[in-house]
Amino acid sequence: MLKEQKGITLVALVITIIVLLILAAVTLSMVLGDNGIVTKAKDAKDSTNKADIESAYKTAALELQTEYYDYLSRPEKYTNAVEFTAANIVSKVTEYSVTPDSTTGAVTSKPVTKGGNATGYTLTIVINETTGHVPNATITVAEAE
Repeated sequence: MLKEQKGITLVALVITIIVLLILAAVTLSMVLGDNGIVTKAKDAKDSTNKADIESAYKTAALELQTEYYDYLSRPEKYTNAVEFTAANIVSKVTEYSVTPDSTTGAVTSKPVTKGGNATGYTLTIVINETTGHVPNATITVAEAE
């Protein structure tokens, strides 16, 4: 007569361990791989940071453009002239910091910092002046090299 044995066999245990190892490898590659969750999260963070910087400077340019247009319409309201320049756009943004060219006031591929720390991006502001119209600005944020 055969005895009834309770428990698992060594073969069943080895197969279970192999299946668990395969699942762990697949999970790790999905999390840490080139197209994994961690990489996608980092890319999304970088994209958001770039968009935040661009949005801050575009908003400042629109505010200055409105102020400039108002100044042209009602100069008596202002004690100082309002100039639509890259340096003035930069001065309106408090969250980020960019240092315009000291002689021309231009902002061309200048590093952007936040709280004294480099953001990894550069800023370029080009003022587009059209005769008879309120000027506008083209704001470009790029990855620093």
